[in-house]
Amino acid sequence: MPYEEVVYKRDELYEKVWSKPVRKVATEYGCSDVALAKMCRRLGVPLPGRGYWARVTAGQKLKRLRLPPLKKDQSSEIHVRRWKGPAERTMTDEVKERLAKEREAEATIVVPDALPAEPHELVALTLKVLGKQKPKPGPLLDRGDRRCLSVSVAPSSLDRALRIFEAVLSALDARGLTVEATKPAPARLDRHGRLEQSAIAGMTRVQIGEEWVPFQLVEQTAPESPPMKRPDWSKAKPEDMTAWYNRGPTKFIATGKLTLQVDVNQYLHLPRRAWNDTQRQRVEDCLNDFIRALILAGEALRLERIRRAEQEQRFKEDERRRLEEQQRRYEQQRKVEALTKELQSWRLARDIREYVADVHRIVTDGHCELKEGGRMHEWVRWCEEYAEEVDPLSPLRDEIAEHAEKRRKEGADASVPSPSDPAAPESAT
Repeated sequence: MPYEEVVYKRDELYEKVWSKPVRKVATEYGCSDVALAKMCRRLGVPLPGRGYWARVTAGQKLKRLRLPPLKKDQSSEIHVRRWKGPAERTMTDEVKERLAKEREAEATIVVPDALPAEPHELVALTLKVLGKQKPKPGPLLDRGDRRCLSVSVAPSSLDRALRIFEAVLSALDARGLTVEATKPAPARLDRHGRLEQSAIAGMTRVQIGEEWVPFQLVEQTAPESPPMKRPDWSKAKPEDMTAWYNRGPTKFIATGKLTLQVDVNQYLHLPRRAWNDTQRQRVEDCLNDFIRALILAGEALRLERIRRAEQEQRFKEDERRRLEEQQRRYEQQRKVEALTKELQSWRLARDIREYVADVHRIVTDGHCELKEGGRMHEWVRWCEEYAEEVDPLSPLRDEIAEHAEKRRKEGADASVPSPSDPAAPESAT
């Protein structure tokens, strides 16, 4: 079924949110921490405050907030129907096991406070390409036509972005996954004058099974100042209209908030494909969820590839049947046209012979005869010859007559062979 039912039980949820961080509990329920916090508010479950788990990690012993009694008409559990994409419904045991490992504490990805002395090869390459570059024309760095990681951030966020990539790439290497950064390809126009570019050019991608999943890290931007409001033309002053028409392009500034996203097409149904910096979380805290999304994206791409292959096979089969049916109809039409032509010739020969027979009957009934060499005699003789010429059954008659003559001479009682004309019956006696 494309839908699954998730049950949020009040007592069970209370125990979980006070035994581990909300983000990890949300992963167990297959939702975001924001969605889980909403469920806790609906069920009246108190949540730990900011810094609670950091103080617990530091060794402090803190008391839990007491679970308040249920209010009147308040339910103790909530049932939610959630849609599941094809990758989640049909995933293999291997994929399920890899997803489960990402929830284990030992698999937690930690972002280093500083880049190591020998960073990952792609991180070092990106630092060399973008390290001394100045942003132009916007606030973010642009790698141009040089090969490096898919990073689009301001210079002030470059160090943090590379540390995140260092943690992600190290985690992918530890999981036996191959990562590559492809070189941007020069843009060119196709025969229709539209911009054409290679589908795999200038991206960072990881190989999940047989599929390549692209991903990138970008920094969010915002207008430097609120955009100019369009004046009311009925009340606008000339200077307002002049200012509106002479307004320059909107300038954007970097916000310092990063977004880590799986860069696949929207038609692939994934539970989540982007993680943003918010007031409650940072991208660094979501890297295991990001790895899970990469695995799910690889599974979704695999299913999509199989679906397209099956669709293409069905199309080829339908096309084959269509061509066979078209050929059958063509052959049928050709035979019908040949038969119609034969019938026309046969009817003409029959009518000519009936005409000649009628002429002989009239002459005989008048106790006359056709004089040899006379005009009427020559006309009747030509009609008989022409009837023999246009008659499609004449070759069959000649063949049978020849065979009968041969039988008479040999005195044998042999069967008549099949005539050579495909329009004739298969045997004759």
